[in-house]
Amino acid sequence: MIHRPKVLFCDIDRTLLTHGHVLLPEVAQAIKRLSSSRLCVILASARSPVGVMGIQHALELKGRAVCFNGAWIGNPGTQTTSRNVSLSVLEAQGVARCAIDAGLPVMWYGSSAVYAPEAFAETARKQAAVTGDDLVLVASLDQVSEAPFKLMVVTPPETVLTSLSLLVARCGDVASIVASGPGL
Repeated sequence: MIHRPKVLFCDIDRTLLTHGHVLLPEVAQAIKRLSSSRLCVILASARSPVGVMGIQHALELKGRAVCFNGAWIGNPGTQTTSRNVSLSVLEAQGVARCAIDAGLPVMWYGSSAVYAPEAFAETARKQAAVTGDDLVLVASLDQVSEAPFKLMVVTPPETVLTSLSLLVARCGDVASIVASGPGL
């Protein structure tokens, strides 16, 4: 008896997309063929539902996705949530303050938008352009009342380890802090 997989979970950035965030036609065609062969393809990513939705559309996929590294599971197209776990607003504000005090650009990912301090507008715009997220610039992240699914610090790739060590030392007791990609 041949056992065939029924579900394929697939990452997006640097897996489906190139390092330059491009979906190559041959990759799109391969995913479309897999999907049309009764294999359920589910995108799994650190991206937000909005950031996943555009990729789903390009691949002609519908249905569930795993977003924010599992903190949000649902259908990005309909914004229907099956499961979600967000961070505490107070703890997130504390971690964000640690990053900002260290001069590190931080982005706050809520369910419908990404928030960033106006002081880091250029960095935030570049990141939001990559994923297609709606960006809201604020004077201070203390103004944001929506619980975040993720906080992301953006730094030059050569300073990631230094920034990571600094943040772990300052606020590692309240948050799991990891490097997730070049400059992130």
